[in-house]
Amino acid sequence: SWSSISASTVYRDRLTESRNVEARVLIQDWSLKLAAERPLFGWGYDSFDRAKNAARLSSGELPASVGIANTSHNSYLTILVEYGAVGLALLAIPWLLIPWRALRTAVREPPGMREPQSRWFVVGAVAALIIFVLSANTIDVKYFSFVPAVPWLLLGILRRPQLARR
Repeated sequence: SWSSISASTVYRDRLTESRNVEARVLIQDWSLKLAAERPLFGWGYDSFDRAKNAARLSSGELPASVGIANTSHNSYLTILVEYGAVGLALLAIPWLLIPWRALRTAVREPPGMREPQSRWFVVGAVAALIIFVLSANTIDVKYFSFVPAVPWLLLGILRRPQLARR
């Protein structure tokens, strides 16, 4: 399959196009500058493109239209700009604590104990969450309706036994 994929014009055109990468780097730089202007609470709900386009930030050697015509391709930078450090922390805390506690419990419980979730499920759910976290660096998940719900469902499933133990 790889030979037919790499021979396709779409694949070759994407590899030789550097403008897309340059635009993403520019948007990333602009995002960090916008976040620095309002670090705690950000610019507000659904304000990324409005704030980016109104800021008149330097685009270096690229035309400013490259940055204005593109939107964020990084969920975390979008959250940082729109909701600030507080919003990013509110997102990150459950994503760090729930999988950590689930893995810790799965490792500590001896085999044969009545496990609320089997170890294979915990490892698979945490691996799926890691894949989502990594992919959210390259896409803005707010443009997808169902995809962002799946990892939150996994977090809820991992969290349920933690609540039952209390």
